[in-house]
Amino acid sequence: MSNTPSTAFTPAPEQPVPAPTVLRLPANLNGRDFVVGDVHGHFEILGALLEKVGFNPEVDRVLCTGDLVDRGPYSDAVIDWLAQSWLFSVRGNHEQMVLDHFAGTGDAPRHSRNGGDWFYRLPDARQRLIHQAIQRMPVALEIALPGGQRIGVIHAESPYWEENMSWDDAMALLETPQQQGHDHALKQAVYARGRINGMQDKPVAGVKTLYVGHSTVAAVSRLGNVVYVDTGCSFADGHLTAVELPVDDSAFRHVPADRTSQHVPYLIVIIFTQGSQQARQESLERVPGQVVLIGRQDHRMQGVCHVVADQQFFVQFLAVAQSGEFNGDVTAGIIGRAHA
Repeated sequence: MSNTPSTAFTPAPEQPVPAPTVLRLPANLNGRDFVVGDVHGHFEILGALLEKVGFNPEVDRVLCTGDLVDRGPYSDAVIDWLAQSWLFSVRGNHEQMVLDHFAGTGDAPRHSRNGGDWFYRLPDARQRLIHQAIQRMPVALEIALPGGQRIGVIHAESPYWEENMSWDDAMALLETPQQQGHDHALKQAVYARGRINGMQDKPVAGVKTLYVGHSTVAAVSRLGNVVYVDTGCSFADGHLTAVELPVDDSAFRHVPADRTSQHVPYLIVIIFTQGSQQARQESLERVPGQVVLIGRQDHRMQGVCHVVADQQFFVQFLAVAQSGEFNGDVTAGIIGRAHA
């Protein structure tokens, strides 16, 4: 399998086909199932990982924890990968931001700051196709295991786990939009981090194991029967992980992140005290390095730029700034990783 996303796949149809909120899959009696952490546009790494584990598309399946898009260089290929009959992915918060945008309730600037700028630069027709593909992503997966047990896959948390709600009751709530508590359940499923922030190991009743992404961990981690598999492949010190089912410790497999790819791990704030907007833009473009987002807020002759870029850009930017080539005084600093 090639490490570069193929463009030969059949595009998704233009007319959306509604997907179930919870997709239930039968046991895979002929091949293997792999749970894969958040891909974040790094489909080249996913391809390398599948090649490493000897993935057989005739009988094997990939179960993704969501956030297929944003930050990585191949987010646009999400249509091609979702079209594969062997790949199943739940919806993550980054896909939810696309759905919210089309529903008129989104926050495009916030999405852009968190790696979604590529989407808003696409032609409207391509945006619609991606939106339609994302619409077909379920909120949760439920997979039968030989012997009658089940596992679950959800992006962030099982709804109302803290109130001892079982998996079955949580799924029924997600599948009933008119029921009280549904909106909170959906938000918890794609956005919440309460369990891992509190290091709570209370089990989710009704499933043998629940696999989640969203919260980046250095290595596959377990809290009760909840397993965290997002090992940060969009970051320079991260990697993409696949867990083969049924799981034991020897089944954890991963490949290192491609450090030459165009991931965007740092949020840099650059303050210009003088100079026109055009001069600032030209100054930024003169600096080598990968820059994927520049958002400006101008106040008279002063400007603040929020730049999502790699650390190499930051070092080179400071070198140019200290040389006096910019038109005006400049200060800059990394304030954290670009992570949502």
